[in-house]
Amino acid sequence: FVQSCNDLILDGLHDKISLGGLGQKAEQKLLFEVGLAYSEKGRSDLAIKYLSRSVGRGAEDFNILLLLAQQYKCKNDYRKALEFFELSLEIKPENVDALFGKAVVLRGLDRYEESVESLSIAAKLSKNPVPIYLELGHTHRMQRKVDKAIESYEKVLKRDFNNISALYHLGFLFAEKKDYVWAIAFYRKVLPYSQLTGTHSYPLHIFPPCPLFRDHEPTESIVLTIFFIWFRVE
Repeated sequence: FVQSCNDLILDGLHDKISLGGLGQKAEQKLLFEVGLAYSEKGRSDLAIKYLSRSVGRGAEDFNILLLLAQQYKCKNDYRKALEFFELSLEIKPENVDALFGKAVVLRGLDRYEESVESLSIAAKLSKNPVPIYLELGHTHRMQRKVDKAIESYEKVLKRDFNNISALYHLGFLFAEKKDYVWAIAFYRKVLPYSQLTGTHSYPLHIFPPCPLFRDHEPTESIVLTIFFIWFRVE
């Protein structure tokens, strides 16, 4: 029923646009609202179609450009997404969402140093830098800069000491460094959230398997790593 109502509303907006006769600002707002509605429905192609028609028509340009960038990012069209993130940043150079989005697509284009630069600026400006430090950690890990990745994940834990993603990746990185005392400390904090315990509190399957047991799924690899490290340490 809700879906049908939403579709009827969109059909009505389509009719208004097709009939014309709207002022420039009213038309721009309407095009933006239709594009926004399609973006919320996960229909990026149609969102881009309507948002593109509303660009360059008034003071709403920043929101339009940012939403366009995000839609292209959803389609994994990183080059086009980067173009619109940069255009949005010309209007608001200190916007954290645009800086963060730009960094993510730069990483997707293997432009790691530029991604780190954009994330570093965003982290200084953000009131909640936890997601940004996580992305910094992931980017440094992809660069094989283990110590810098560890530093970024530790910054996450200073603000969110139960952050499962940071704990897991720290365990992963210390295991790679063969620093088993720290690896087991972090992995043991993660294990209560694994599916083996029945808590189903966090989707650990999204993470890479631990370095010592890459052929196993993440939860099993944690258990095997902990037992392996435990006997090594003891």
